[in-house]
Parts: sequence; C-alpha cells; structure tokens
Amino acid sequence: MPIFSAKHINDGTEIILSGRRKHFYIYNLEASKLDRCASIFTHKDREISSLERMFVGKNQFAFGSLEGYVLLYDSKSKTYKHDLKINGSVNSVCFDNNDTYLYTVGDQSEIHVFDLRKYRNCVQKVSDLGNFNTTCMDISNDNGFLATSSNSGVVNLYNLEDFHSGKENIEPIRVIIK
Repeated sequence: MPIFSAKHINDGTEIILSGRRKHFYIYNLEASKLDRCASIFTHKDREISSLERMFVGKNQFAFGSLEGYVLLYDSKSKTYKHDLKINGSVNSVCFDNNDTYLYTVGDQSEIHVFDLRKYRNCVQKVSDLGNFNTTCMDISNDNGFLATSSNSGVVNLYNLEDFHSGKENIEPIRVIIK
C-alpha cells in the first residue's frame, strides 16, 4: 500500500499508516507489531474508498473523505466512533488541545467548527476569506490561533476565541499573501 499519511498516537508509542485503501495500519513501536484495521467501507449508501487524509488529536484521530465525511476514531481502542459531514470534500481537519472542538475545511473554503462534547453538533460555520479551495489549517500549541492556507498563496490567521464568542462574521486578524 502506498502510504499517504503517517502519524504518531498514544504518546508516540504507535504510528497510524494510511493511504488510498479501505483500511489502515497501526504499528506498535514497543512490540514491533503491525496490525491491519478495517475502516467502514460504506457510509449512507456511499462507498468511502480512500483513507489518505488522516488527522490526529490528543485522544482521537480522523479521516477526511472526498465525499465530505470526517470519520472519527478512538486512539486507544482504534474503533470507529461516529462521523461528521461538511459541504464539499474534506481537505483539512484539526483538533483543539483538549479534543473538545474539531475544525474542518474543504474545497468550499468554509471552516466548520464541531463541538465534540455534543454529538455531531456544528456550532459555527465561517467563510475563509480570500481563500478558494482551502487546503490546510492548524491550531497553535497554545490554542490561541487558527491558521488556514490555500494554493492561491493566501494564509489567514484567526483568533480562536472568536469562533466561540458567538460572533457571526469572523475575520482573520492577519492575512499573509505570497
């Protein structure tokens, strides 16, 4: 299997390996053991055939699909928990430092914020200003900022508190254009 994503989980003792397949692998560094894990093959009458887009949080990990689904898994048990849905394809997913909120963005350049304490509850949807087909995003280590970017060379920096303050129109605090 060609590997498209490889990420450490569980304090670095295991590595998740995924690609354009319907399954992924977990490599245990301490036991030198490789386990194959089956994913969900179909979802609501649609086949999800690729797990190449993988994202890791503190206690969970996720796969983003071209169909707009975010498939959430528990890091300890490696079992499927549930899914979330956005418009368009999923290009990037990130978790806050406490795995309380999940942020996702896709080819529609809308940032979706999900409260993971409330089952599948999208609490905010924000247009990523100036970006067309946002390709990636990440949260700062201090949980203060969210950065997004796209192929057009635009990087937006948001104050993360704005997403939880109830504001309807959230604008970046800084825009960097290459």
